[in-house]
Amino acid sequence: MANFHSAVLTKDGIELLAKAQSGLTAIEFTKTATGDGVYAEGESLMEKTALKSQKQEFPINTLSIVNDATVYLKFIITNKQESGDLTAGYYVKEVGVFANDPDKGEILYSIAIAVTDQWDYLPAYNSLLPSTITMEFYTEVANAETVYITASDGVYVLQEDFDQTIAQIYQDMNVSGGISPADDNMIYLGRELTEFSWEELSDIAKAGTTAEHDIHVGDYKTLTLSHTERDITTEYPIRMQVAGINTYAAFDFKSNYPKHHIDWISIELYPPNTYIWNESGNNDLVTSNMPCPMHNCIMRSYLGQIASDDLPDGFKDLIVSKYMYMEEKYDEKDPSSLTSATGASANTIDWLWLPSEFEIFGTVAYGSMRWASIGQIQYPLFANGGQVNRIKAIVVEEGRVSNVPWWTMTITEGTTTEVACITENGVVGTANVLTKLNIPICFRL
Repeated sequence: MANFHSAVLTKDGIELLAKAQSGLTAIEFTKTATGDGVYAEGESLMEKTALKSQKQEFPINTLSIVNDATVYLKFIITNKQESGDLTAGYYVKEVGVFANDPDKGEILYSIAIAVTDQWDYLPAYNSLLPSTITMEFYTEVANAETVYITASDGVYVLQEDFDQTIAQIYQDMNVSGGISPADDNMIYLGRELTEFSWEELSDIAKAGTTAEHDIHVGDYKTLTLSHTERDITTEYPIRMQVAGINTYAAFDFKSNYPKHHIDWISIELYPPNTYIWNESGNNDLVTSNMPCPMHNCIMRSYLGQIASDDLPDGFKDLIVSKYMYMEEKYDEKDPSSLTSATGASANTIDWLWLPSEFEIFGTVAYGSMRWASIGQIQYPLFANGGQVNRIKAIVVEEGRVSNVPWWTMTITEGTTTEVACITENGVVGTANVLTKLNIPICFRL
C-alpha cells in the first residue's frame, strides 16, 4: 500500500490561509489531482504551483473538521471517469489539493509526495471493472473561520458514507415495523441466526428447508476459531454470512453429491496471519494429474491447516466438500511457460476454500475470459449492490477495524505470477503470488 509523507502547504496556500485567518475569505477546496512526478530529496514543495506530472483530477467526497487547525479530506482515485477513462497506467507518486483564492483563482493549496518505492499503481481502465484507490488527506486550515468544498457532479459515493445512509434508512424503517427480506426493492441487511446451532444449520441445509426456517442470503452466525502460535492460543469469533443457498444445485456433477447446500463466506477476514498464494513465485505449479493451480498452491495447504487446527472440534464433520468447475493451466508440451489458463474441469475443493472472481463479481476482469467463468455462478451475496459485502476487514485492536485486501482463487490472465484479489475498497485487483494478503473463511454445509 502507498505511504505518503506529510502534506505541505504551498506559498499560495499559506497566503490563502493568511487571508482566511484575517476574515477576508473562506477556504474553498475545489478539487484534487494526482500524478507520477518524481521529487529530489530535499526539494522544496512550498514553491510548487502545480504537480510535476499531473495525470488526473478528482472531486472531493468528504470534508470534516479534525480540530481548529486541521481538516480531513477524502476522495477516490479511479481509472474510469466521465471526463475520460485512463488509457495508460501510472504510479501515484504525488497528490495535490486545490482551493479557490479570491484574488488568484484556483491555486495548488497543499501537496504530498509518496515515500520512494511505496506507491500505488493505478492501471488503465480495461472496459470491464474500474479500479479505485481511496485517498485520505489531512491539511492545515489553522483557525480559518469557514472551510467548505465545491460540489461536483459525478462524485463517487464512499462506501462508509453509503453504509451509514443505508443503516439510517433501515433504522427508520424499523421504527414503523421493519422490513422483510421478501419485500420487493428493499435492501436486506441480514439477521443473526442465534436460534440455530451449527449442527441444526447443517441439517437444514442438507434437507433443503431453509425457506421454512426463514433463512436467507445475508443472514449470519458467529463461528469461533482458535489459533495457537508459540504455545499461545487466541480465539477469533468470525461472523459467517450466507453467501448462497443451493447456488450450484442445478449442476448435477455427481449422482451422490447433495444438491441442497448453504455456502458461507465470512464477513471478517481471518486475522492471525497474512498469507502468500504460492511460495514458488508463480501461479502455474501444476501437474498432469493436478492441472488446477488452486490444487497445487501453498494457499491450499494454509486453508487445510486452518481447517484441521483452528476450526472447533467436530466442525469439519459438518462441512460438505464444494464441487465446481476450476480453471486449469497445463500443457504437456510446454508446462513451464504458460501465461494463461488452458481449460477447466469439475473438481472437488477441500473443507475451506476461496471464492473465484466470477463468484464475487459475476464477470471476469483479470482471469481468463473463457475458463475462469465456465460453470460458475455469482453468489447472490455479492450481486445487486453487493459491494458492501465485498469490502472486508480485520480487527486491528479493540473496537477498531481496518479494511484490507483479500485473495480469490482466480489466476490472472497473461502472467505467470499474479492472482486476482479484492482490494480494501471492494473492487477487483491483482497481486503477485508472493504478496501477503488476508483470507476469508469459506465453507459449505
